[in-house]
Amino acid sequence: MTEAAFEACNIGPRGARRRMILGVPLILVGVVGSFFTKSFLWQVVAFMGFLSFYQATARTCVALASRGVRNMDEKTEYLERSDEIAFFQRRARTIYMKTFFSTLALVVVSRVYLIVAGR
Repeated sequence: MTEAAFEACNIGPRGARRRMILGVPLILVGVVGSFFTKSFLWQVVAFMGFLSFYQATARTCVALASRGVRNMDEKTEYLERSDEIAFFQRRARTIYMKTFFSTLALVVVSRVYLIVAGR
């Protein structure tokens, strides 16, 4: 079965909105903090923000995908088809990779800035 045959999300609009509302401020705080101090705490904050943001844009919760569950705002239901579960687990891995590489780019750029700035 093709991936287009599945409903392309495992969270509803309310869940996606929550993740976006949480993710964007965390990204902003993490990015700004990364350029002012050497503490890795800010990259952890940014990582959580990137994770929330990418989940919201893909409308896929990685925790629900790992359990084979869908929550479309009204109720939580278990996914029954193994190919559908595999689809969301692949999408969750993609979200984790995007999050990792976004955070890695932030770490590299902020460290280079801190070295050049002499902090």
